[in-house]
Amino acid sequence: MATELVIWSPAGGQRVPCPPDDITWIGRALLSGGRDRYLHRGIVCAGLRYVAHRWELFNRDTGQEIYLARRHPRTPPSAQVARATAEHVIPPATPRLEPYPVRLDEGEWLVGIGMYSVVLFVGVPPRDDDSPSWTSRQARPALVPAVDGEREQDGPSETTFRSDGEPPVADAVSRVRAYFDKRGLVQMAIAFYYQEVIRNKVPAQEVPMLDVAVALNLTSGSAIADYKKELQRLIWNEPSGHQRELAGFLVNSGLIDQSVLNRAVQLARANERTGKIRDARQRLEYRPNRA
Repeated sequence: MATELVIWSPAGGQRVPCPPDDITWIGRALLSGGRDRYLHRGIVCAGLRYVAHRWELFNRDTGQEIYLARRHPRTPPSAQVARATAEHVIPPATPRLEPYPVRLDEGEWLVGIGMYSVVLFVGVPPRDDDSPSWTSRQARPALVPAVDGEREQDGPSETTFRSDGEPPVADAVSRVRAYFDKRGLVQMAIAFYYQEVIRNKVPAQEVPMLDVAVALNLTSGSAIADYKKELQRLIWNEPSGHQRELAGFLVNSGLIDQSVLNRAVQLARANERTGKIRDARQRLEYRPNRA
């Protein structure tokens, strides 16, 4: 007799039993309650299957890794926790190769994919999450969950991103990740620019571009605008027309997060200590808005 496996979706507020004779896909519906268009549906996402009398977690998404961590009572069901405590990381798939799957022992597991998460109950009774702050939000999930970091004491607010335009190209996440891997300063600059979005405050106001250029000692005051054009080209194959969608895509896909923002803040503080911010103000003819 197959071991029972039940998925709990915090975003959808639902429990889904997994039939052992079929694949259960961890896609858009389970991760975001069907609200995030940037997430894949079946066949090209993470999945669960019963093989040789054991459940296993596998990945067919070419743009997202999977973080798998054991979950204990009172552990928030967040992707950030999964990344921080992961026992296994399944890399993204390639067009021709599915990474080696992870076999699931009996117990409770937390799965983090991008900025989303699900909980797996393998051979143990499902239970509601025992964190009131999460339970109260199941009925109205946010597209961008809260992130850890230096922020308000009373808990995060929620932000919803609309994406009514053209969908991204199929390999948008991997294209942007490769771009950021070669240009760490660009990734930090974009995270610094969208820091209110990352911290999930409402309204999500961007930091003025010139302020970012000064803080991180960028080459020009228009550097952020140039970075945004290149990111839109990588994601939508066009350099403009997606300003309102860009932040949501980057945060939802895990391409910028609190860890990147922390590095950017540390760099800005180092620039302040070493006098680079003072030099950047002079070089960029920075005039702060005293209003």
